[in-house]
Amino acid sequence: MLLRDKFYENLGTYYSSPEEIKNQLNSKIFNDFKIVINIIGINQPQEDLTPIYKIQNLELSSTNKNSKLQDEIDDINKYLLSAGTGLGYKDEKNSWSLFYLIKEMITSFQRQGYNYYRGQREDWETVPGIFRNLQNSEGNKYCNTFESLYLNISREFPDEVKYVPLNQEMLDIRADELAILQHYGLPTSLLDISENPFIAMLFMLGFGKIKNPQLEFYRIDSSNDSENGIISLVHKKITNKRIRAQKGAFINFDKLIKFINFKKNEIELENYKPIDRIILNIKFNIEASIKSLKNQQSSNHTKPEDDLSSKNLDGVIKFLEGESVKSGSDKNNQEEKISGDYYELIQRELLRKLKEYNYETNALFPDFSDYLIYKSKEFELKDNKKSNGAVLNELKKNSIQNNLPYHKSKKNRKGKYRITRFWRKSL
Repeated sequence: MLLRDKFYENLGTYYSSPEEIKNQLNSKIFNDFKIVINIIGINQPQEDLTPIYKIQNLELSSTNKNSKLQDEIDDINKYLLSAGTGLGYKDEKNSWSLFYLIKEMITSFQRQGYNYYRGQREDWETVPGIFRNLQNSEGNKYCNTFESLYLNISREFPDEVKYVPLNQEMLDIRADELAILQHYGLPTSLLDISENPFIAMLFMLGFGKIKNPQLEFYRIDSSNDSENGIISLVHKKITNKRIRAQKGAFINFDKLIKFINFKKNEIELENYKPIDRIILNIKFNIEASIKSLKNQQSSNHTKPEDDLSSKNLDGVIKFLEGESVKSGSDKNNQEEKISGDYYELIQRELLRKLKEYNYETNALFPDFSDYLIYKSKEFELKDNKKSNGAVLNELKKNSIQNNLPYHKSKKNRKGKYRITRFWRKSL
């Protein structure tokens, strides 16, 4: 049996947990440098109180050395340390401090050759859609059934997509067809990346709540990595307007078939050059926030120009500590909610700034159907919290106004009324 016949099934076994994904796959596919931007709260998360946060410091971690990157992080940390307790990054009382820091780092990394980007609203391990934990009603993994699904779709809709088998000689041609499937929402082995860092930021911020969001920077030689690596510069067909709008390319995990060697309990990538990647992670830290505020509270030499010198530090500390909840799962939920409140305001702030630069999420979906789906997600079905009595009174009122009968049935076992509606017949 050829390697390609079991490729997805074999590779899929290594996507069982975040730890295995990182250790067995991503650590071999990418040459990673991770930078954490540590954020602390300096005010309660309310939009009328600014600034609500401060960049405390940056942390660099990697198994590889990059002295230039380390020097840059050290310089930023020296400035942050000397800036005072309430100042923004390089601008006093600057409520856009995080955006400007990210923007400055984008420029710096571009000078070092990082030219493709990807945004995630949480700090998930990098996983293409085909290898996510998806199963059908029969318990079959999505990655194990994808090839037959792709073949069946191509037979049902031959004018839309063509089936290209998983052969080393046809990987880029196959990627063109997979891009069409992914465009219409079917998970594939392609991982979206963009030539535009601000579009990547939109993907980091514009689609749901954020928690430890991250912006990824890739250093890619387009011609060499497409030919000898795992990058696919998909042909930008008329049917794939979204790729053009998102300035997109793909990390093509199908191309691992050229390098992969499955061994017992591990994989090896032979003659493969890992992709240089910087992961920029934004992390809000409650414990560090409380510690910083308490240090300021006990300090006898607070600078008069510091924003927090006139604030109710005790109130902010109590808010961050969540004093109404002391321990257990409720405390964890409280901390999750507090962090979520800060992340929400940071998210709004960054999106507003992106909008000033004419970057908005609706521009990422130029197709009519995509745009309508995107706009429809702006609205949610809210729970109807009206009491049964209020519902009955409203129904009765509407019935009288419209000359319609209404009926209240007997209470059910739970003591609640069941409502039956009678519709007026058309004349």
